[in-house]
Amino acid sequence: MECFEVDTKIISYLEHSLCDQELEEFLEHLHGCEECRQEVEMYFTLIEGLNQMDEEEIQFFNFPAEFQKQNEEQYQDVVTRKKYRKWTDISVLLFVILMVLLGLFYGIIHRYDYYTHYVAQEDCDYERQISID
Repeated sequence: MECFEVDTKIISYLEHSLCDQELEEFLEHLHGCEECRQEVEMYFTLIEGLNQMDEEEIQFFNFPAEFQKQNEEQYQDVVTRKKYRKWTDISVLLFVILMVLLGLFYGIIHRYDYYTHYVAQEDCDYERQISID
């Protein structure tokens, strides 16, 4: 992700409305770009400070540390969801393969059953009819 893209996604990031892929790219860019990290941290501090002013009770806390903590939590959440999605995709794929194999097995069994009951029966009836004639 480029710096100009980060600028367009700062508010979405702070509102927690980025999709997982965008969030991962955003956080990776912040990890490597000090300038963008400082800009996002400034927005974070400004918005958190304004939110505190709206409340009756003003809390004092370390905005940069809180910003870093939020970044780490969001990154861990993205990584966890990515792993979960990977295992979910694998599980669905295995389930589909299992259903196809069961369908094939079911088809083979029924084809064999059809052959042994109906086709063999018709051959036997045909042979009986020839021997009677």
